[in-house]
Amino acid sequence: MDDIEAMRASGMSGEEIIARQIGSHAQFELKNEFSKSKYIARKEAKCVLHPLSPRSPPRFLKFIRLIAPTRYEVANHLFYSTQATAKNVFPRPDTLGQMLTLANVRPDPSCRVLVAEDGSGLIAGSILAAMGGKGSMLLLHDHDSPPALPHLPLFQLTEAETAPYGWINWSVAQPDWVEPDFTLPEPEPGRKRPEKEVERMRKRKVDAEGRQATREQLFANDWQACVCLSATQLTA
Repeated sequence: MDDIEAMRASGMSGEEIIARQIGSHAQFELKNEFSKSKYIARKEAKCVLHPLSPRSPPRFLKFIRLIAPTRYEVANHLFYSTQATAKNVFPRPDTLGQMLTLANVRPDPSCRVLVAEDGSGLIAGSILAAMGGKGSMLLLHDHDSPPALPHLPLFQLTEAETAPYGWINWSVAQPDWVEPDFTLPEPEPGRKRPEKEVERMRKRKVDAEGRQATREQLFANDWQACVCLSATQLTA
């Protein structure tokens, strides 16, 4: 360890110190590739000190570099690092950029975009990030509850940036769809309706009003584009 400290004091880098030690190891070339890798890893752990604190204990040669979660970086990570499935298909970063450019996604109150995505959140997150909290984005999907969008948190969007986000089920988006009748029969004379039942009816009413408002927003016919990354075949 004293020899290592002396080489570091002379200005040699961690890589140069490791190369020097390998060169002085007479048996190194006789090792198999696995043993060579283990030997180099041990030297990396011993030879390189933390760059911000010379008195700190030895650290590994490799350091983590934090990258801002831009649309390019998120798309690049998902395209090259994530296994694509029938439900999750990730476009290349340049393809994603072309999709948003052709849809004219921008931070403008008049920007209104429909999104058809099967559940990843890459398209929705990229559009919300480009909108900057302005305009409207409506996601069409096949679930009865808000979609999970597992990759949306990668963008680290603020509450203001997610304000344009809305969602609607495919069946509810059909022109001939009719809200089911959830009206409960009147209770028997002298019997009071249970509080849980009243609360359930109130929640159903709120949900129905929300669906109706979203349908009105959908059929306003002022959407500028529809960005699709879905296995579902869309018709105009």
